[in-house]
Amino acid sequence: MVTSLTQVDIEQMRDQVFFEGPERRRRLSRYWLLLLLSAVIATAGVVSDSTATVIGAMIIAPLMTPILGVVLSVVLTDRANLARCLLLAAGAAAVVALRTCPETQVGCSWCDWLYLARRRVMMMVIAQ
Repeated sequence: MVTSLTQVDIEQMRDQVFFEGPERRRRLSRYWLLLLLSAVIATAGVVSDSTATVIGAMIIAPLMTPILGVVLSVVLTDRANLARCLLLAAGAAAVVALRTCPETQVGCSWCDWLYLARRRVMMMVIAQ
């Protein structure tokens, strides 16, 4: 059985996924704060070799919002929101990349940091 979406359904999805309207500033602030907090927690988890801490950071991270925004934008052929969601996802990737940058790790060179990160990720995968 196939059901069709009404305009009310589409508006409800837009309200849940896109950062538009009068609450835009509050929702964006909350998004960036949670993203930065999860990057800090993930960095602490990787440095301390704690799988549970990294998983906790993944739970806090609001990364699904821009991904769902991209999907909804493509389905609705909404180019403006597609560009915003892609920019938001790129910004999120930059925050995570900069927060876990090896220069922030005292006493580690780039190659040592990459080796340790790969080793820790592999150990977490094996532990699962």
